[in-house]
Amino acid sequence: VQREERRIRTTRVGRMGLQRLQVTVQPIICAADDGSGPAAARIGPDCLAAFREWGVDALWLPAKEWRCTAARDGLNNLDELMERARELGLYSSDSTVAHVFFIRAVDGHTGPLGRGMLGGNIAFVAQDGERQGDAPTDARDAFIIAHELGHCLGLGHVVDELGEFNNDAVPNLMGEGAFADRVGAEGLVRYQANVVRSSPMAVATARL
Repeated sequence: VQREERRIRTTRVGRMGLQRLQVTVQPIICAADDGSGPAAARIGPDCLAAFREWGVDALWLPAKEWRCTAARDGLNNLDELMERARELGLYSSDSTVAHVFFIRAVDGHTGPLGRGMLGGNIAFVAQDGERQGDAPTDARDAFIIAHELGHCLGLGHVVDELGEFNNDAVPNLMGEGAFADRVGAEGLVRYQANVVRSSPMAVATARL
């Protein structure tokens, strides 16, 4: 209980007055070569609440479609797929834009799962499927997006970080816990928020 009280206190103190920042997100929905069977792209309004709580908002650009069965089903090498996406103008190396590819599988493994480039600007999100018995829910869908974007914004997994919050008993976006708790307002602690706010993708907007 004391650990949880300390966590709540450290996440709430000093948030007022933070300069508001914004992360631009480009969703890319992958479908079959003929345009059929697009991957799920369930983007809820509160999917990035954990970041917003620390003054980091998300600007979602209009979704792009990529008709590529291999990309949708995770059949090819990811590096090769990204090179193809770059040639088609779907992806750029612009470090201020996070490119989120909605797919059905990663390297042939079906969802729910994702992969985010640590400190990069590419994330893969597969919301379909019930791997490990987790049926789709709004919280689960939001978690996959937020967790992978967390990697792009510089966050590692909790077990790889130092500090008091390295405790699986305390829900964290980059750790364990119920999906709804991990994606909520208390899903990040101050150390993680500072990492996110230091990302080159977090661009200054206005002040609170």
